[in-house]
Amino acid sequence: MSLGIDQFGTWLDTGFHKPSLYSVSITSTSLTEENLMAETITLPGRSLATLPRRTFGPQREIAYERLFSGDLDIGFVFKEDNPIRYELEAWMDEIIDPENNQLNPDYFGYVGTMTIKLESSWVAVSSPSGISHPPSFEMEVLELYPKTINPIQLGYNMNDDYVRQTVSFAFRDYIIK
Repeated sequence: MSLGIDQFGTWLDTGFHKPSLYSVSITSTSLTEENLMAETITLPGRSLATLPRRTFGPQREIAYERLFSGDLDIGFVFKEDNPIRYELEAWMDEIIDPENNQLNPDYFGYVGTMTIKLESSWVAVSSPSGISHPPSFEMEVLELYPKTINPIQLGYNMNDDYVRQTVSFAFRDYIIK
């Protein structure tokens, strides 16, 4: 499909998603937070596992399973009034008891759900009144739990910076709404 110059201009005016207009919410038995201060996030990807098969002629790659690309990494802002690390540590302690190192057998009792909403840049610019509009893209990440709480770097030369906490979450699946 080719666009004329007028159509291309109209297409450009519809707006593009800005990677800075998003919100992240987590719901689990240990942590229920809406609009978390997630400074960075990488939306998960997926692929298909394939096997070469030949019935006749050249081989074909035949898909047999959905795969999700690793963990979901989020960089949180570590605020003085609500450092997210406390809640994440408690969530991990719910999965494996720190006293006896026993795994919680109730998998569905400790996994949670994450909702990532990508807002339209047009809505953000055109509605300064704060009227809520439905997100233009929404992903629900299922069977989520914190897998790694990464180290935090501190230093005397970081006077004008703030503390960031990066966390890797394991998940099973996601749904695009």
